[in-house]
This record gives sequence, C-alpha cells and structure tokens, in this order.
Amino acid sequence: MADTGPSPRLGHSMVYDSKRQVVVLFGGNDGTFCSDTWEWDGIEWKLAAENGPKPRGRHSMAYDPDRGVVVLFGGIPRDMGDTWEWDGEKWRLVSNSGPSGRSRGAMVYDAARKTVLLFGGRASNGEPLGDTWAWDGAGWKLLAEDESFARARHGMVYDPVRQKIVAHGVAYGGRNEMIEWDSTEWKLIDVKVPLGRIYYGLVYHGGRDSMIMFGGWDGSNPLAETWELGLSTP
Repeated sequence: MADTGPSPRLGHSMVYDSKRQVVVLFGGNDGTFCSDTWEWDGIEWKLAAENGPKPRGRHSMAYDPDRGVVVLFGGIPRDMGDTWEWDGEKWRLVSNSGPSGRSRGAMVYDAARKTVLLFGGRASNGEPLGDTWAWDGAGWKLLAEDESFARARHGMVYDPVRQKIVAHGVAYGGRNEMIEWDSTEWKLIDVKVPLGRIYYGLVYHGGRDSMIMFGGWDGSNPLAETWELGLSTP
C-alpha cells in the first residue's frame, strides 16, 4: 500500500477514527522516542502533528466515537501518567491524575457505558497491574482492583453484542488465560487458550462476532498462528 510515511518504529499505537475515517498513529521508537502524529486515509500517510504529548512508546490509545476524540494514556520513558485527547486537529492535555503512571496497558471504548476503559499495564518497578479505570471525558474513575488478574502487554477488545470486554494475556504468576469484564468485575472464560504470548495482534471482527489473534512472541520465538474466539459462545 505504501512505503513512505512514518519512520520505521516499534512501541507505537494506532486506532481507527470512524468519524473522520482515518487511522491515527502516534509515537513509538525509531531509535529515539517519537512524538509525531500520522493519519492514514486508505491512500497515503499524512503528518498531522509534531507537537502534543511528549515523545513516548508503549502507551495506550482508544477512540471515543461519541465524543469524536482519540484518548491516549501513559507510556515510557518514565512510566507517564498523563491523559491526552486528539480531535483531528490538535492534542489537548486533559488530565494529570487518575491511574498511576504505567506502560503496556490496554484500553478500549465501552460503547454501552460510553467510557474508555483502561486495564492493567506495567508499573515503574516492572510489576504488572490489575486495576481497572474508566474515562468519561471529564475524569478517571477507579472501577476495580484485583491483583489476581494483573497483567501487562495484553490485548483487549469490546464485544458490542454481549456488551462485555474480553482480554487475553499472561497474568501475574504465569497463568495464561482469557478473562471478561461485565462492568463490575473480571471473570475467567472457560475456553481453550492459545499458547502464552505477548506482542500479538488482537482485533474484534464484527461480521463474525469474534476475536482474531495473530502472531506474537512466546519468550523464545516469534509465532505465526492465527486464532479465533467466537464471543457469542463463552
């Protein structure tokens, strides 16, 4: 599709802006931490901004379609705890309080409750976190704390059919498991779980009401498997 645009990098985040019909990319590391914002319109990449959040990688992003903004939280270096919003024209710092500074967390938009949900991540001391937070555009609210489900570098999707959030990942203590959030608490899902991995791709497939996972790293080797979980059945 293209070989020009953002510099080669890792640790960046991308989300789809359904209102403006562009993919938004921010940050990452191309040898140094980046602070550039790019948009992909299906034809080409365009540099949208070079200022806003400080340079970072391993941050979390989610798109809020009701408010028409991209929400960004945290990242490295220094395990930041700031919250920013992108409206398609500029970034705005909206909060310096709420969740503790972290990287490698997961965020999705909960359409039923009209909030962005943040779960887990890695604390500055390297330990995984198990807290769950909601952002409503005005402030963060702590919803739950359960260190038994603590994890980082995990994937997470919102299932609009069942109005639940599903997460995969290697939990604290090495357990490999699937869990779901019902707006009150996290619960285990009794399904066959792919081999434990991190750095995989995970998306929701609306046409099949399923979650698609590809690739990742098992601690020794890169993986090339594709897995599908039907979300109407758990």
